[in-house]
Amino acid sequence: MKTAAAFSEPLTSKRLPFLATSESAKRSTGTLCVRLRVLILLLSLILLPSTLLAHKPSDSYLTFDLHPAEVLVQWDIALRDLEFVIGLDRNEDGRITWEELSARRAEVEAYALARLKVSEAGTNVLKPTIDDLMVADHSDGAYAVLSLIYKTPRPAASLLVEYSLLFETDPTHRGLYQVRRGPATSTGLFSPTH
Repeated sequence: MKTAAAFSEPLTSKRLPFLATSESAKRSTGTLCVRLRVLILLLSLILLPSTLLAHKPSDSYLTFDLHPAEVLVQWDIALRDLEFVIGLDRNEDGRITWEELSARRAEVEAYALARLKVSEAGTNVLKPTIDDLMVADHSDGAYAVLSLIYKTPRPAASLLVEYSLLFETDPTHRGLYQVRRGPATSTGLFSPTH
């Protein structure tokens, strides 16, 4: 049978010895609090960088070189993004090798090209020839590099580019582009809102 007790006077250290307020108990409690704060700070510093890296915005980089009869495109797509949407790391060891990327080349090309449309003034959609697949290192990791050639029946006066890479899975993704025509260069970005 359990019993309950009612206390009519306030609980003090006289009634409860474990609430003692001696100087040694205060120092011990103070030292414990400092140690807990240091531990929390250290854990925060250890975990914070991985949290920040986990939320790095996704970018791809495109360079359009305009020539009289063709448009050359270099398109750098982060391997981590391709891993997310296609699954390149077959042995799931956390590293994507050239062999794994090469084995999924057709899927990479199909996925990317379905999300990049180039047309003359929005009317004649141009079909690219895929010249090469390479890998390049950027400051934030390795990127697959697609080299594309778009043949134009006449000098491209006005091209329309429609870009939607990763927009269905990552609303923060951006495509950063550079357009070069002779010595003139311009830059811009593709995003779900632009």
